[in-house]
Amino acid sequence: MSNASPRVLVSVLNFNSGGCALATLECLMRQDYPALDLIVFDNASTDGSREAIQEAYPNIPVVNTGANLGYCGGNNAALDRGLQRGYDAVVIANHDIEVGPEAVGRLVRVATGRGSVGIVGGQEVDAHSGALRVLGGRRYNFWLSRRRWIRDARMLATTDGAIAMDYVQGAFVLVTRTALDCGIRLNEDLFAYADEVDLGFQLSRALLHAYVDPSVFVQHRSRGIPFSPVEGYLMQRNRWYLVRRYGRLSHRVVNFVITLFLELPIKVLVRTIQGHSRYARACVLGFLDGVRGVTGMGRVAHL
Repeated sequence: MSNASPRVLVSVLNFNSGGCALATLECLMRQDYPALDLIVFDNASTDGSREAIQEAYPNIPVVNTGANLGYCGGNNAALDRGLQRGYDAVVIANHDIEVGPEAVGRLVRVATGRGSVGIVGGQEVDAHSGALRVLGGRRYNFWLSRRRWIRDARMLATTDGAIAMDYVQGAFVLVTRTALDCGIRLNEDLFAYADEVDLGFQLSRALLHAYVDPSVFVQHRSRGIPFSPVEGYLMQRNRWYLVRRYGRLSHRVVNFVITLFLELPIKVLVRTIQGHSRYARACVLGFLDGVRGVTGMGRVAHL
């Protein structure tokens, strides 16, 4: 990236946000970074949120992707546009986040301050409690197919405050032109969830690096739906996907045995007793579809 005010495309992905995206757009319009263009990509929302955005902000372009492409596909549409239109970086943002006016500028500063940068993120904070959710991730446990999130920045910072990570939270992330030119994209096989880990593996293979600027606080309003069958299905399926794609044969064998004979039986028993039988069933279906090689949306529309 050039050090002379790199051109940045900032994209907000919207899908049936119920108007939640309006606050996100408001904070992004207050950014103090000079060379910034703001755009909304909408995954064919049906709740009127796309129309609400167009009415409230008629000067912000809204691109209808034509279908629910998932978190990965919808954001890839923004990354492709950024590459095609000659931007130096693309920032992809969830519809339910808020950041300070200096956020984009600080991400750009980290990206231009060192070589071989692929992505830059910030600290994810619970917007309701103010508690730190995640700083970034390092390493991945293939035996159990589990992420390892870092929540303590002490002893991790470099001289200028940026922190090297293997993967970063995905709610507000800058993707450099170098990464775009290398073909780095969110993996649409996943549809949603676990995409940040896959992105980290892609960066590693391309000899690029991920960083977090801890001075950028990403206030994330969403707490998710507890025991959502969709989340349960996709997370269970995508965890196996990561092991199959990036792990060794020994990882796949051990993970398969642990999941099938230990994790899933316990999960089904406990969640069913708790009254979350649909979630338990979705996790089983997710694992089975993962083993069968089902990708993309899978059974999401039927859960």
